[in-house]
Amino acid sequence: EGAVHVWDQSSPGFLVRHAGAKEPMPDAAVALLQQALRCHWETIRRDSEDLSNAIGLDELRVDWLLGDPRWGPRIGELTYM
Repeated sequence: EGAVHVWDQSSPGFLVRHAGAKEPMPDAAVALLQQALRCHWETIRRDSEDLSNAIGLDELRVDWLLGDPRWGPRIGELTYM
């Protein structure tokens, strides 16, 4: 499904990890992310699960690079949780 959840940064208790202005994500960026996820979600999910299963982990964080029309979705980083 590849839905995007945009956190309400004004909520009490919201953890700000990086100091600076709390600028909302531009609508065009959210739309581009949603489009990439709609188009590639099944591949992203399947490949992430396959990686985790192949190395016998219950959890694995897979950071994906999205938006390149030539290369498509690419893994940027893997982190064992």
